Amino acid sequence: MAEEEKMLGQASQGRGKETLISASERKALLSDLKQAEGMIRNDIERETVVVFDREGVGFFAKRQEGLIVDMESEVRKDRTRFEGAILTHNHPHNTSFSLPDIDLACWARLSEIRVTCREYDYTFRNSKGDMSEDWWSGEIEKEFSRVSSSVSASLLEEGIPVGSEEYNMRLSHEVWKRLADNSSVEYTRVERHQKGRHK
Repeated sequence: MAEEEKMLGQASQGRGKETLISASERKALLSDLKQAEGMIRNDIERETVVVFDREGVGFFAKRQEGLIVDMESEVRKDRTRFEGAILTHNHPHNTSFSLPDIDLACWARLSEIRVTCREYDYTFRNSKGDMSEDWWSGEIEKEFSRVSSSVSASLLEEGIPVGSEEYNMRLSHEVWKRLADNSSVEYTRVERHQKGRHK
């Protein structure tokens, strides 16, 4: 696996112990998508996942210490429960989507996956419908390695060290942005400090 793919997939290395969410916090998290994102975006020690159905009704919330919540085991229990859902979560290291994020979104057939963090909010979806494994393998996967290698080379030419916070943040954003330019991927990044400003 190329170095840049390892960086995009690094979140899978950070699974930690599940942390309990109190009943009152769970109720608040599940009440509204934007409220949930406001509650989780600045947590730099834990990742929290909250899932809403197509009508905006929250039905799942989980938190774990470290960089990633183990969602695969949850989806395996009842994949149909997650089909068409909107999954939002925070990234403690302020990055866009990891490769495992998008892999999960396609496998679970989500309609949208979102990341909220201190500086940006990100969204990722298929403009032609729900995400799926067929969509990923048929349209996106072939370009992914080429684009990630190109972006990594550009960052290295700028003198940005591999593994630095800037490298990880820019790599994850630029790969998805470039893929969206030439596919049915809809990807957005909105700067938190200037609401509504896309980059």
